[in-house]
Amino acid sequence: SLSFNWMVVITERNKSYQFPEPYPTPALSGGIFGIWRDFWNRSGTYDTNMTEWGGEHIEMSLRTWRCGGRIEIVPCSRMGHVFRAHNPYVVHPMEVVRNTNRAALVWLDGA
Repeated sequence: SLSFNWMVVITERNKSYQFPEPYPTPALSGGIFGIWRDFWNRSGTYDTNMTEWGGEHIEMSLRTWRCGGRIEIVPCSRMGHVFRAHNPYVVHPMEVVRNTNRAALVWLDGA
């Protein structure tokens, strides 16, 4: 599975960490993924072969690492995300699996 749940705080993983320094992370949720537009455009934007919602944050994370970028948590930054009471679209679990499988095939072949 390409899912993860990295809930241990940074000070537990890295005893030398000094707040508020940014620190690396392997991936982020798509709802809190901030990216420089120039890097986004140069790295290819959204994968048009992803079928619908689900797995794009994994694809973006893998692409960022494989294309020479970094994913960092910046403790003093603020990012907004509006959660809706109900999804305005239907999520098909098998399409989410298809998308994460595609991300693995595209970005992890020979890694």
